[in-house]
Amino acid sequence: MDFQELKTELNIAITNLFLIAKDYTFNNYSSNLKFIISEIRNNELNSFEQAKIGVIENEKKIPIQYDDAVKELINYYDEIYDINLYIYKSTLKETIIDIKYFLKTSLDLEYRKIIINEKAMIHSKINLPMNYRENEKFDINWKFENHSNCR
Repeated sequence: MDFQELKTELNIAITNLFLIAKDYTFNNYSSNLKFIISEIRNNELNSFEQAKIGVIENEKKIPIQYDDAVKELINYYDEIYDINLYIYKSTLKETIIDIKYFLKTSLDLEYRKIIINEKAMIHSKINLPMNYRENEKFDINWKFENHSNCR
């Protein structure tokens, strides 16, 4: 896959991400998009514990422009098994999208042999809060204890 193909695939995923977010959340999203990139690692933590660690790690990152994110991903695209896009944080000034990737080397050796030449899957997802109630919209910034810096 080349730069332009990956950029096109990610554009579709970003559009889908905002469609999902508008269905589930009440936030208004800035069109000023920035990106952070995170590796998904195999571990025994549940999704809420992972979210807490993710916030700590992500707050240390400097958000980058879209083309820079695509350039970073394209460097090791052939090694990526799965790409997941999440809205990390939404403020009035910017929306930060976390592009999370899972490497083929993190897979079981036997399964890795089967999928080694497959292109990466790309998904758009949102993290649901622990107290999520069906058909009730929530704040996309729920994972931050103090939401005041997210509005």
